[in-house]
Amino acid sequence: MTIGRRRALIILALTACPASAGSTYLALGDSLAWGYEKFTLDILPNAGDQGYVSLYADHLATRNAGVRPNLINLGVPQETSTSFFTGGQLGQLLNTNYPGQGTPSQHDLMLQAIADEHAAGNTIDHVTLHLGVNDFLSLADGDFLTLPPAQQFGQVLEVFDDMIGNLTLALDDLNTLAPEAQVMVMGYYDPYALFADHPELDPSPTGDGVLLAGISADIAPILNDVLEALAGDYDATFVPIADRFAGREAELTLITELDRGTPNIHPTQLGYQTIADALIAVPAPGPGAVLAFAALTATRRRRVTHNRTTR
Repeated sequence: MTIGRRRALIILALTACPASAGSTYLALGDSLAWGYEKFTLDILPNAGDQGYVSLYADHLATRNAGVRPNLINLGVPQETSTSFFTGGQLGQLLNTNYPGQGTPSQHDLMLQAIADEHAAGNTIDHVTLHLGVNDFLSLADGDFLTLPPAQQFGQVLEVFDDMIGNLTLALDDLNTLAPEAQVMVMGYYDPYALFADHPELDPSPTGDGVLLAGISADIAPILNDVLEALAGDYDATFVPIADRFAGREAELTLITELDRGTPNIHPTQLGYQTIADALIAVPAPGPGAVLAFAALTATRRRRVTHNRTTR
């Protein structure tokens, strides 16, 4: 069989889909992925068609003759890279894609969603993964700041090590089970940076925001560097948002307000639009993506098999 014939068969196999096939956008992550703003007594659980995820799904419709993708948002407020696999976060009660708090975990539902969409003849064309920053909540207290620098450094390394291991497993599964997907690893902004120059804007009565600014200033840029490196290792796209928020924290986040007693790190509606703008700026796969996909799938599977056998 000639090379041209083999390529033609590859293209045919990759582009032949049932007539009912649809495009799916799978959103994974924490409160930013779910679209949380602030707690109110009348907050209503919903499926997460809000925040930047909703805005990006609307944009994808403009790329597809007005047809919006199937949106599955599994984001969970308070989610860490560990609870992504174990479940149990109270925030599951806010996302109606979950039967309740506890199991199944976000990872469990991710696997089920991918299998269900493929069984229905749909493709997982877009995935956003917004996970990692909540892993550092264990360091957000006064005790951490009183430790000697060597102990602080050791604790930070432990958190990064666990987070990298967890995100590696998540990206492994996405690459193996949804190799057709354009996976986008979302970066984070540092809302506490506002208090470095304007400590008087810290709404917490005990100055927690200023204290946390001292931690986040060191961790936030490293976190984004790590996420970008992980994205590169797994042929995913890193979506930076830190620069878009820098100097605009008071405008794009609710950091000057309290949410359940602590400064509210979550975006305003304009902030969510800003994150969506960063996603929209990511180039869509070009016309040569079909052939590249065939080679990429083989490469991904070889790497995943190697990683699992050597881990």
